[in-house]
Amino acid sequence: MVTLAHSFASLLFGATFDVASYNRWLLAKRSDAHAHAFRWHRKLLQYLQLREADGSGAAATAATATAADQDQEAPPSPPPRRWVLKTPWFSHGPVLEAALAEYPDALVIATHRKPSVVVGSSTSVHIRTYGAGSDAVDAQRIGASQLWLMEAMMESNLATRQKWRREQPRLAERIADLSLGELKRDPLGAVAGVYQQLGLELTAEAKAAMRAWLDTKQVDHGKHKFELGDFGLSEASVAQRPTFRRYCDEFGLEECSGHGTSGASST
Repeated sequence: MVTLAHSFASLLFGATFDVASYNRWLLAKRSDAHAHAFRWHRKLLQYLQLREADGSGAAATAATATAADQDQEAPPSPPPRRWVLKTPWFSHGPVLEAALAEYPDALVIATHRKPSVVVGSSTSVHIRTYGAGSDAVDAQRIGASQLWLMEAMMESNLATRQKWRREQPRLAERIADLSLGELKRDPLGAVAGVYQQLGLELTAEAKAAMRAWLDTKQVDHGKHKFELGDFGLSEASVAQRPTFRRYCDEFGLEECSGHGTSGASST
């Protein structure tokens, strides 16, 4: 969201300030209206990639020059690395369409979790970010605004995904779906499933690196706790929304079963 903010086509402003009208204006745009933002985004990534090459390539350049002076074969160039980007903005269908149009070789991993937890967590976070810039923070109004925002983004996402499955199956095949519950239960198995969905090779080296990270570098900051009732919401008021019911059915989310008034998510 930060990089797209330079083109004024990002949720960043709505995440920093309580400007619900900006979010409504932004979500009303069609996918072709977001094309300019991703053209800028590509240029920015190219610049960062060039800067990395300038920095890390100095030693390789020196080694190549030395090899040439000594009439030796130059060392091979390092293989290109894949960009990995993360954003909730892809939950909005037109943004997803614009991104894949600009990056025709991009692959997407869509992570899913219970809508009430998403809405509650997002509301809790926004109350804190808005509070950094204002003393007037209305938790219930922000709860209603976040409920609308998440439902609007998910409605457009479902419509886009369904259209692709009908008309552009090759686009649909570039997205792998993964539930947060599955990822927590079996991280390595879940990742292996994503690789399989996207037709990627999961090497033994990559598996070993993932296992080592899980064993030694797992980050746990505790739980992000909140009460939906504090935001004027309830489990039922979120779960009964038709879009969220369709979403849970579409992706077979086990987390959608059950009821309660509170939520917690890992930060």
